[in-house]
Amino acid sequence: MVNELLERCDKSMFVTLMPEMVHAGRSKRGGWSKEQLDLLGVEWPPTKGWIGRLTGKRVTGSALAAFLRLKDAHLPPECAGLFDDVEEADG
Repeated sequence: MVNELLERCDKSMFVTLMPEMVHAGRSKRGGWSKEQLDLLGVEWPPTKGWIGRLTGKRVTGSALAAFLRLKDAHLPPECAGLFDDVEEADG
């Protein structure tokens, strides 16, 4: 889904966030980095309900693209491949 969103993302326009977009940026370990959430205007640490509060928010296409590219970037190299067989939880 990340690659599909990146291909469709016009970096010069605004996009309206949907939960699926936020979840597409979730790491293999099930979280997001502070840098990712900063791009979407979420304070650190995120509080309960933060994804719901993002729904409908408009961000630039470049912010969304950067958010998606940072998926898994915060994981240490020794974690590479550890979670490849773990299915992502819905949530």
